[in-house]
Amino acid sequence: MVGMEKRWQIAKQAPKEFCESFLEFHPIILQLLYNRGLRTKEQIEGFLNPDWETGQHDPFLMKGAKKAVAEILKAIKAKKRMALFAHFDVDGITSAALLFSVLKHFGREPMVYIPERSEGYGLTQAALAEFKKAKIELIITVDIGISSQKEVAQAEKEGMKVIICDHHKVPRVLPPATAILNPQQNDCPYPFKELAGVGVVFKLAEALVQAKKELFRPQELKWLVDLVGLGTICDVVPLIDENRLFAKFGLIVLRKTKNLGLKKLFEVCQIEPEQINVSTSSFIIGPRLNAPGRMDHANASFYLLVTKNPLYAQKLALLLHQQNQKRQRLLEQAVAQAKEKIETEGWLDKRVIVVGQEDWPSGIIGLIASRLVNEYSRPAFVLQIGQKESKGSVRSIDQFHVVEALEAVGHYLLQFGGHQKAGGFSVLTEKLEKLKRELLQLAEKKLTEEDIKPQIKIDSKIALSQINWELWEELEKFEPTGFGNPEPVFLMERVPVTAVKTVGKNLQHLKFLFQGLEGIMFNGGEKRKVQPGELLDLVFQLQVDEWQARRKLQLKILDFKKSE
Repeated sequence: MVGMEKRWQIAKQAPKEFCESFLEFHPIILQLLYNRGLRTKEQIEGFLNPDWETGQHDPFLMKGAKKAVAEILKAIKAKKRMALFAHFDVDGITSAALLFSVLKHFGREPMVYIPERSEGYGLTQAALAEFKKAKIELIITVDIGISSQKEVAQAEKEGMKVIICDHHKVPRVLPPATAILNPQQNDCPYPFKELAGVGVVFKLAEALVQAKKELFRPQELKWLVDLVGLGTICDVVPLIDENRLFAKFGLIVLRKTKNLGLKKLFEVCQIEPEQINVSTSSFIIGPRLNAPGRMDHANASFYLLVTKNPLYAQKLALLLHQQNQKRQRLLEQAVAQAKEKIETEGWLDKRVIVVGQEDWPSGIIGLIASRLVNEYSRPAFVLQIGQKESKGSVRSIDQFHVVEALEAVGHYLLQFGGHQKAGGFSVLTEKLEKLKRELLQLAEKKLTEEDIKPQIKIDSKIALSQINWELWEELEKFEPTGFGNPEPVFLMERVPVTAVKTVGKNLQHLKFLFQGLEGIMFNGGEKRKVQPGELLDLVFQLQVDEWQARRKLQLKILDFKKSE
């Protein structure tokens, strides 16, 4: 399976009428814009030149915003005791830190409760007990709560009002909360439905600031956009519409952040602030903020983001870094064990993977699932198997909707939730075999053999003569790239190889020269042999290689075939 030939899927060519409507653009840029669903002058202008002031939607368009603002301001005025209940991932942690900072600015410091993974998903009984003991009168859930009907009803009955800020799929029956902010509600007029949890919280913060400008200047809120950008990028929501604004301007603020904890984390990780981008956020900063929630407790990450004490911030930054290193070691070991199970248990012949083990920490099973999906191109259900109850995490491909799948097998599950391509669930261990059988049947029904073949989506064909600095400058306008706005991928056909060699410590990479343009294929050393003079079809991304103050364009080769 590993190393099998990939399917190259080339995007449908932009219609002639579309191209003729925008003659001022390079044909390749037009194709990229068309691929991203941009059709009008206004859409294209908004995408290429995002504007913070004009690109955002009115926060009061979100259903529940007016009620939530009224309740929070009433609680602030009456000096009521408030609490935040947050999910334990980066989206939840940044949401909590953002709202904590805003409320503190308004003169109220809320209690913050971030559950342990062992407590399960949603508003928990343990949290309600703590809130009752602390005489909390208003609970605000962030990045969580939309499926907590029973717990919200209990809180409201016991005199604790609940405001839910969430972005996950809305259940058929909503919790009886005082206010619910979730753009996915059917009757919510908010025009953009794909916000991350921290995006929903930011819209609430904007609404609060608009209502009380004399207490909190809107300009001050912009310094918290680093948290919004981080949560948005790390939650892998589509980087379009408002999410594109939050990611783009969030990265700008992140590079000159005033957040003491983030500054200390950059120092510990040896991150140059001016170099921070989506990749840095996703693969260096995000995993460290996630590590405590995976290995121990997410409180450490929250306190890192809100502390004003330099020594405490330094201590927490080091802790996050060390826990991430431990997480990495455990993950590599667990992935190797999972691959062995896949081989020995015959999952390579199936259209879905379901594997589990008793000693896999619940905090890393989602990471294991992600690695398996990337390697085997099919949905992966990974479980920490308990004596009575097992916890699972799912990652998937485009053709297999996670939440719909979990709903289909929901009669076996204790609880579940998630998005289109990721989710979590719990199940009684005694029902695991039945669950496996039903998931296998579901995958056989939903997926074809073609669906589970590795695939590379290609934006456009390109000629060697079209690759220059002028094109690169236009491509830079597509940043930040990510889910929903992927880094452009090109196909160049019949390219003559001038030179080729293996490089790297273990000679695992291939380095090419194509008529003066260099190309690198990471971990391509085992590819079939290539000789100078041969013609290749290349699938690649264009990048800049910088070394000793010199910049040059090079190809990051994703795949290649010998030309026919």
